[in-house]
Amino acid sequence: MISADQLEEPQIYEEEETGAPVCASKNSRYKYDICVLYLSDRYLMYAGCSGFCIFAIGHPSAQNNLSCSCYVAEASKWTRHSSVFTNEQKWHLEKPHIEVMIHGPAHSETNVTVKCSTYTFFSCELHKNTQRIEQMKRSSTDSEIYYDIQNARTENEGFYQCVCVYGNPRYSIEKTSPHVPLILSDQVDEPEIQLVENEAKIVCASKNRSYQYQMCILYQNGQQIRDAFPEYNSTDRVSFHVADLPTGSNFSCLCYTENPSKWTRNSSGIVKGGKYTDYTVMNTIRLGLGFVVILWMIVLAVESRYQSRRYGAFKKSQS
Repeated sequence: MISADQLEEPQIYEEEETGAPVCASKNSRYKYDICVLYLSDRYLMYAGCSGFCIFAIGHPSAQNNLSCSCYVAEASKWTRHSSVFTNEQKWHLEKPHIEVMIHGPAHSETNVTVKCSTYTFFSCELHKNTQRIEQMKRSSTDSEIYYDIQNARTENEGFYQCVCVYGNPRYSIEKTSPHVPLILSDQVDEPEIQLVENEAKIVCASKNRSYQYQMCILYQNGQQIRDAFPEYNSTDRVSFHVADLPTGSNFSCLCYTENPSKWTRNSSGIVKGGKYTDYTVMNTIRLGLGFVVILWMIVLAVESRYQSRRYGAFKKSQS
């Protein structure tokens, strides 16, 4: 029986990879023990929970008007109904937020804290340069997880990521934060940044192919928005698809090199929708002009040789 005195409603999400509905407490305020899923306000199914609930019903794209309510055993109360999840209006579980905090000036042998904020029901590992280095520990606030580096050295530089997992015997969810840089020493030459393919793509490339890149980070108006790794064998450049991003924004990038393992300086800025050079077109034009020059030189050489032979034949006939 559901009493009139109900708790704050849960938020219903779609799990991005599988599309399964997830019911979780806003700001992780409550730990749910049971949740009931409704389809157009009619009972559909229930699930036992370990903090929040995952309904393993496959992709619900054909199921409209989903909502849920949940039971909190600690308070002996049910929540109100969540807002309605539809094909047109849906929410996704937020990715973990990651932050690198340097205590004091950025230099070798300073202390560093990596902080990850996420739902209380996730456990998180810290990865450096895509390799797992440590299980992270929770703070007293419960939603924040920390990893401390005492007397950080140059070898601690790199790109860090939180990999957070929630699992129960039947289902699991993994959410990953963006990669963020830790910079403690001198940086190498900045990459060149180019807008190509009718402004649908940004390319960050090493000048004169001086460095091989492990990954690059893209900034929009000074805020980190994306990170990416080199494609195939083009390790001196990294591409970002930006067709969905607004014009008028200023973009720059920062890359982590392979050998030596160092961060570059920030590239110059480039404005989408502003004046810029499409280097793909320019390089094609240059190649075409180069071909024309070479062809013209061949024609001149052949003509010169022909004229020389004619002159020699004329001199011979005169003698």
